[in-house]
Amino acid sequence: MRFFICFIFIKLHSLSFAITTFEQNLVSEFWRLDKNSTSIQSKVSDWAVKYNTIAVISALDSEKLVSLGQKVYQLIDQAKRLKSKAMGTRSSILMEKRFAELYDLPTILTKKSALPLLIATLSDLVLYEQMSFWFHLAEKDSTLIKRLNEVNIYGKKGHFDRLQKAWMRIDSRKRFAENLRLIEHHRASFDLFQSEGSAYMIALRERLDTHLTEQIRKSSTFWGRLGQYLLKAHKSLRLRAKSKLNWMEYHLSKIFGTAAGALNIQIFMKSIPRKELKRLKEEVLKPGDILIEKTNGAITDKLIPGHFSHVALYLGNVQQLKSMRLSSGDLILDSPLFNKYSSRLESGEDVVEVLRSGVTLIDIRDWRVSDLAILRADKYSEENLADALLQSLSYVDTDYDFAFDVNTRSIVMCSELPYQAFKEINFRVAKSWGRWTLSPDDIAVLGGRTDSRNKIRPFELIYFNHKTKQVPSNLRYDSYIEILEAAGSRYHEVPSN
Repeated sequence: MRFFICFIFIKLHSLSFAITTFEQNLVSEFWRLDKNSTSIQSKVSDWAVKYNTIAVISALDSEKLVSLGQKVYQLIDQAKRLKSKAMGTRSSILMEKRFAELYDLPTILTKKSALPLLIATLSDLVLYEQMSFWFHLAEKDSTLIKRLNEVNIYGKKGHFDRLQKAWMRIDSRKRFAENLRLIEHHRASFDLFQSEGSAYMIALRERLDTHLTEQIRKSSTFWGRLGQYLLKAHKSLRLRAKSKLNWMEYHLSKIFGTAAGALNIQIFMKSIPRKELKRLKEEVLKPGDILIEKTNGAITDKLIPGHFSHVALYLGNVQQLKSMRLSSGDLILDSPLFNKYSSRLESGEDVVEVLRSGVTLIDIRDWRVSDLAILRADKYSEENLADALLQSLSYVDTDYDFAFDVNTRSIVMCSELPYQAFKEINFRVAKSWGRWTLSPDDIAVLGGRTDSRNKIRPFELIYFNHKTKQVPSNLRYDSYIEILEAAGSRYHEVPSN
């Protein structure tokens, strides 16, 4: 009988230390979450190094940041689900008590009660680490915030700003610090786990020992909370001031740009004949061609640095587009966007142009320009070219970007069309007044010969008209380079492609 009782006691004791499938899943899910978080931070760090050390960033690089931003939001959801899963654990000790009532636990915790506490607290820690990482990174450059806020999450934009507010909340940090103190209060229990050889519990406990947890502990004291309140107030005022300043800057630029654009002296300006523009439309232009022009009579022509002052993109007519397929394999004309604008395309409005009134479709025959260069992406495959056309068309009916920032994807300026369309190409984007921008000449310098002697030029210069006269093909490249260099556009200093 005594032997039987001893056997039962030993068996029950061993079971109490065994890890169930559910608990094992909790542990595995957390380490996957932690690995994910580390991987994202590593990729973002690599991106930030490139972003901050070079003067050129492609639209593809910018898209990578958006993709990383989406992964962050997915990670946050993953952490929240894991925490809920742990908090919903029922045991003989937790019963139906809420997680906040864990202070009622006995002095010695069992794994069954300690594990949910650990997992939930660690899930919060991963969230804090991720948000802290991004916010410190974003403080160095506001572009990061702009791009992340443009990611559509839960049907809304500006999600990064909402996360920032959550990160700054004192009550959430306080709850996290209380959980840390609770775990510390039960250190004896974790010492017992160590003596039992429960390596997974020790590893989880040691994961909490970070610089950030120490910071949060300190911030949960009276003086720490006071400091956090002051910091929150400071950041809130700074963000509001910056937002108001950006708003004022944008609208002043809009007022000035609209007024300057409305003033021109084109009455006596000699322009390329409509007959020549008609010939280009019928015989020369192909889908995806970049149109770079100069209008001598426009006031804005004097305000834009370099020789050229405007950029547009030729979509192509229905006949040229009918056999083109997207990288998805679908015919480009079957896409909803092309269906939406099919009547305008058929009427001859086959050029995407960014005007101060917004992005629209125009007929090149209606242009009044004095200089015109046509660049062709002859290295692009038909599928990639079709994707570029669709990207350009997606901006039709959107607003003009008076902030001249290539990272605000919802609105564009004229020179941003090729930048967003041909994502794999490194354009000569420069940082000015805290934003990344590029001029029409920054597009123009990428045009030239694309033969074996000039591999770095991604676009072929197929046509050049200077002062309403077409430059002969044997003089085209030299004349083009000479004019750009004379305008200070440093033709020979181009990004590597």
